[in-house]
Amino acid sequence: MIPFNLSNYFYGLTGVKFWPYVLASWIGMMPATFLYVYIGTAGKAAVAAAAGGAAVKHGWQYWAFFSVGFAATIIVTIWVTKIARDALKKSTDAK
Repeated sequence: MIPFNLSNYFYGLTGVKFWPYVLASWIGMMPATFLYVYIGTAGKAAVAAAAGGAAVKHGWQYWAFFSVGFAATIIVTIWVTKIARDALKKSTDAK
């Protein structure tokens, strides 16, 4: 596995144009970003509940929306990873 910073330098040597690279990078990073935000929010709520602090009371709608969003984020993250892995394999097999 190549470190993230080093791989960015290698990607700079490719023929990919700037704006398509930025757009694809943004789309590719969004699912993981949402996943990290969900995990951080859930962790904060868990710590507050464990500490016995004044936890914010949420209705079932909040938890339903939170659960569906969390599940969707995991599914999209796995899906985007599979698409990227398949495209990479296809491009390396074609050479």
